[in-house]
Amino acid sequence: MVLPTTIAEPSPLDPLLLLPLPESLPPPPGADLDALVVQLRNHIDTIDSPADAAAAAGSSTLPLPVLSAGMRSANRNAQVLMNAARSGAAEARGRLDEVDVDLRTAEYELARVRDEMALCMEYEPMYESMDMPEEDAFLASASPEVLEALPTDPESRKYALIIARLEAELAAIMAREEQLATLTAERDGLLRSQRELRSNFNVAEVFLTDYSRTTNAMVTKLKNVAVSKAAVDKEKADKADKERLDRQKADRVDNPVAPGSPAPAAPAGAPAS
Repeated sequence: MVLPTTIAEPSPLDPLLLLPLPESLPPPPGADLDALVVQLRNHIDTIDSPADAAAAAGSSTLPLPVLSAGMRSANRNAQVLMNAARSGAAEARGRLDEVDVDLRTAEYELARVRDEMALCMEYEPMYESMDMPEEDAFLASASPEVLEALPTDPESRKYALIIARLEAELAAIMAREEQLATLTAERDGLLRSQRELRSNFNVAEVFLTDYSRTTNAMVTKLKNVAVSKAAVDKEKADKADKERLDRQKADRVDNPVAPGSPAPAAPAGAPAS
């Protein structure tokens, strides 16, 4: 019988690998395996000698079928134990992965907590940079109710005093905001009145411009009429004077004046001769 020189890896389709795990695992085959190996080695040593084979047959050596059955049973038990070990290793690996995930999560959360703690340590309260009244000035101007509400414990009194100062500053800011809202409303009213006055002024300016234009046109027309009337009156006066002079000349020709006698008086408004 030729023994194999190498033992290959078991096939994934080997029935021994696919066997379900029993509820109770078999004992390790190491204790019985040594005796089976000794019996099998004796069979191998005496297989070529008929005399030794007959002597072995008469001795207490186990028959080969029994040895092969024992070897198969030991192999089966070893395979079951190996499957159980593989299953346990897979379960342990899964639990290890879960623990690793939990550990990484805890480390991540720890890093975030440390970052937040660092931010909190670097945080500067806003009230420290605010323009608030000093503590002594606040205590001097605070009402008795506020002073009575302050606790007696130094640590609690410190923060309660900060809160009271912030509340007082908030009340002052709200009062200023109300005043600002009132002033803003008044300003809006003044701007609205200014716009209305400007609109009325524009309307009045347009009216006065139209009135001035109309008045100027009327004055121009009246001047033209007056000039025309003056020219007509002057022409009439000149014509009347000319006619009067003509009559006077005609009278002088018809009635000559004697030397030394006074000349007849010229009519009023006539030019002197």
